[in-house]
Amino acid sequence: MNKIKIILILMVLFGLASCSSFEKEPSMDVDYLYANALYEFNQGNLFDAKKIFQQISDNFPYKDEAIEAQVFLIWINYLENDYTSAEVNIDAFLKYYVANKYTDWANYMKALMAYEQMDNAETDPSDTITALNLFANIYKKYEGTRFAQDAYYRIEVIKYNLALRSMRIGFFYLQNRNYIAAIARYQDVVNNFPDTIFVQEAMYRLVYLWLLMGVDDEAFRVAAVLGYNYPQSIWYTRSLALIKRHLPNRASELKRNIATH
Repeated sequence: MNKIKIILILMVLFGLASCSSFEKEPSMDVDYLYANALYEFNQGNLFDAKKIFQQISDNFPYKDEAIEAQVFLIWINYLENDYTSAEVNIDAFLKYYVANKYTDWANYMKALMAYEQMDNAETDPSDTITALNLFANIYKKYEGTRFAQDAYYRIEVIKYNLALRSMRIGFFYLQNRNYIAAIARYQDVVNNFPDTIFVQEAMYRLVYLWLLMGVDDEAFRVAAVLGYNYPQSIWYTRSLALIKRHLPNRASELKRNIATH
């Protein structure tokens, strides 16, 4: 490479060359810029790397390196915890590259960022629900890939968090004698998160609340389902004790039904 070429490239890198004098088409320019961007990225100089990747994306939109540059820009935004910029870049990327080799990765990153913003799930579960939906889509769409495998485990964590949230809110309502609201929360766990560790306690709480409200048939039904699915559970033992206390004539029926299964 001759000295004039080296000087021109250095001028571009340091912002000394004007846009009008910058030669966009020769592949050597984009190759050199891309190599320098990778070097800065690998050195941990994210600010400089981002500037060069953005330059590649802006000036070489039809080059393969521009696609790679956009991927790196998303990744750098993520590393800098700039989720807003990252999500904007992801949405733009997915709009133009529906079937690109990085499309599955971009979808995964969008889900991951929602997942990592679940800190406020106790007061605002919107990011948690968004993460659940995004990861559920990834699990179905990319079945058999490493993205689907990771999505499966993250879905389990998200379900745990949402179920725990409903359990805590339900208990709060129970303590404050807002029984209808408490029932709604415990039913949410039973209906939407039946494979979490909270479902047995949620069913016991429903038995207690239905008995408290005088809805005996529903209390009996829930206790029967709990005993059928978890006959050795402490929560079934407690539910059976409630039935014996409040519906003594039906306790033997409950035990008999469970014994036949």
